[in-house]
Amino acid sequence: MGGEPRDISRLVEGVLANYQERKIMIKVEDANQINKKVIIDILYKLRSLVFPGFFTDKPLKLDYLEYYVGELLEDVHYNLQKQIYKALKAKESERTNLAEEAALVTQTFLERLPAVRDLLATDVVAAFEGDPAAYNYDEI
Repeated sequence: MGGEPRDISRLVEGVLANYQERKIMIKVEDANQINKKVIIDILYKLRSLVFPGFFTDKPLKLDYLEYYVGELLEDVHYNLQKQIYKALKAKESERTNLAEEAALVTQTFLERLPAVRDLLATDVVAAFEGDPAAYNYDEI
């Protein structure tokens, strides 16, 4: 049992040497790495935008709906644009206007939210009409 630290040290050296040999399989100190926690947060906020009032801790008030939507959209826009920029930069392309491209992709995506809601609304209606056990749309 006394030799364990040395054995671990040798194992660590072997793995680190392999990292150097196979650099395509390591992602360390990559400033362009997408932040998964930020992406998950964006998805939760998008869900709240698409289904307002269904995924909130407190009931939504109509008087504050504009503020609520504005706050969510501002946060999603800012963070999504940063993540898209990182993804574009990570591709190591020769494009030079990555910030502008990320801004355009973000804006175009967020402008589609009303159309996504329209499509989902038709799904909710179809599911409600096709489910005789459903009492209201909230169940769907």
